[in-house]
Amino acid sequence: MSTQIQALHQTLPNHTLFIEGVTSETVKRVCYVVGKIFQWAAAAALGGAITATAFAGSVAVIYLVTAVALAALGTCGVYYATGSITGDDASFIPGQSSGIKNAGMNCWLNASLQLLVHVPNLMEKAKQIGPLSELTQRYETAQKNRKKVVENWDSQTIREMLSKATGIISPNKMHQEDAAQFFEYLSDNTGGMHTLYQRINEGESTLRREALIQIDLDWEPRPPFPQLFQEYFKYRTDIGQNIDLRFKTAPEDLLVQLKRFTIAPRPNTNIWESSKISESISGVSAVALPSSCVEDGQVANYICDGFLCHIGATPNGGHYVAYIKRGERWWYISDDHVSEVQPSVALEKMSSAYILHYKKMA
Repeated sequence: MSTQIQALHQTLPNHTLFIEGVTSETVKRVCYVVGKIFQWAAAAALGGAITATAFAGSVAVIYLVTAVALAALGTCGVYYATGSITGDDASFIPGQSSGIKNAGMNCWLNASLQLLVHVPNLMEKAKQIGPLSELTQRYETAQKNRKKVVENWDSQTIREMLSKATGIISPNKMHQEDAAQFFEYLSDNTGGMHTLYQRINEGESTLRREALIQIDLDWEPRPPFPQLFQEYFKYRTDIGQNIDLRFKTAPEDLLVQLKRFTIAPRPNTNIWESSKISESISGVSAVALPSSCVEDGQVANYICDGFLCHIGATPNGGHYVAYIKRGERWWYISDDHVSEVQPSVALEKMSSAYILHYKKMA
């Protein structure tokens, strides 16, 4: 029994122990573990009942009643957690995302990979990098074979590759990382996500490559997202430089980071600490790229079809999840757990997003 419980525990993301506050996902995972334990105990009690019938009928009845009670309680817990009495997710729905197992605190990477495999242009970039190419092929195989969880996918291998390549990301699977670092690595090794023309004080333009369009949230009061987005292209630096950024032509994809994580000193101390801007940001579901931000004067409209959320108070802990729109359906993805959510739920969670993907509208 102890071996079974240990094996089950290893299939669950250990980082749930570090989430600041109790989330519904944590409750479901606890219910799943407890439910499975009860189901195994029920099987053992049923075996005891069968054995006891040869010796004492009353003992057999006690064993049988215990088995039924444990089975009922266990099944209720598992059903609450997964929607199935066996612990399997509901039947695979064509077009749904496939989950990715997590044996540590690799949720930041799993959520990033879910966004990557959803965006064709990002997939093409990933295929330029050996280990990423291999994993994206496994994801495509899982989709083709209607698998709810990608088989033989080891996020830790990718983490260790990123650690060696960047020197910043820790190889320790029990250490939380910033999901933005994955996209910065992908951009640095594939020629950049966004290529812009930069002019300083109306001088000559130079190329500037960015992994993410980083939106500063340190405003008081904080304006809606469309205004924050436009401020990215025209701003004044701390040393008085006027920066003007433009795309050559409107890109097919925009990858936006809302800069929720900050580092600041504690009041009246020299101790610096990280914190998070958790407030909702309005107007993030769609954005317009005005002609003033594009060299050829093209106007383009974009709609959000995928985003990552960080649950927790600091970047050093918590949990990352992804919301992905496939066709007309939105999917919530927490490592290997995938479930459909209503568009209204996705729209509500979008206002708390950390990284968002926008697709150019026809």
